[in-house]
Amino acid sequence: MLITSRRRLADLETDDCLSLDVLPPKDGLALVTRLASARRVAAGPQDAQDVVRLCGYVPLAIRIAGARLRARPAWSMAHLAQRLREEQGRLAEQRLFRLTASWTGSPSAVYIRTADHAVKRLYALRMQLPRPPADASVRARAFDDDQEALSWLNAQRLNLVAAVQHAADHDLHPVAYHLADAIRSHLFYQRHDAELRRVAQARLRAAHASGDRDAQATLYSTMSGLAWYVGDTRLALQHLIMARTAARDDTSPDRTATILAQFGLVYIELGRLDDAVENIQSSLAIHERCADAPGIGRVQAAMGKF
Repeated sequence: MLITSRRRLADLETDDCLSLDVLPPKDGLALVTRLASARRVAAGPQDAQDVVRLCGYVPLAIRIAGARLRARPAWSMAHLAQRLREEQGRLAEQRLFRLTASWTGSPSAVYIRTADHAVKRLYALRMQLPRPPADASVRARAFDDDQEALSWLNAQRLNLVAAVQHAADHDLHPVAYHLADAIRSHLFYQRHDAELRRVAQARLRAAHASGDRDAQATLYSTMSGLAWYVGDTRLALQHLIMARTAARDDTSPDRTATILAQFGLVYIELGRLDDAVENIQSSLAIHERCADAPGIGRVQAAMGKF
């Protein structure tokens, strides 16, 4: 007898349990090719990859999507991908619509904590907002390894982005900027720049609406890093000025130190070397005062002192 379930059946008396992961991208693409025809995949290879990704690499979801395409000859792969994006956005809105602004015991708290757990397995986090204490009802998912965490983030990415935007648009400000804070490292390091920008803008609206200066400082710092990455140093400097204005030195010296180090890097690009040295040295002094070894290492790397 074979029993399958999307959840672990802890009460099932058996020693033979097998946990299956989602399909690798290559296998997911092969499945949609078999279902929808090689010709349609060849006509839109990137769209086909997007369809597989939007299905979360789940075989059943890919089969349903492929069957929809096969039953509708007029649809292109790009059309199906767009419909899936819209459906995921609506699903995220339906989930978020039921949340309240006091989120510490709500489903959104589980979502935020799960995202935190996944991201912390994969990336070195800096300037993370402190989370309000969650009540005993919050049971966030844990991840056994890095691949499981990465698969979850990839499968949930569009839902997470849509959830941030919906929360910001419906006055759920803490949900918006804490969820955005949880996923920004993943979006940044995986180079999902367009989604990172949308998340940053939604988070900025929520942070200003709620008057949360810590959230504003972190947000402007993130936007500065994105602008600097794409080569717009003057915009990066404008965002840093806003971040420095919002940052509170007494409550988050790490945030202040990081912003000062960013000033140093931007000033180097602008040829303002005296200003660069002053800001980098100020950043280093804060990290040393806080005995923050990783922070010291990052600043020394920026100074070229390996």
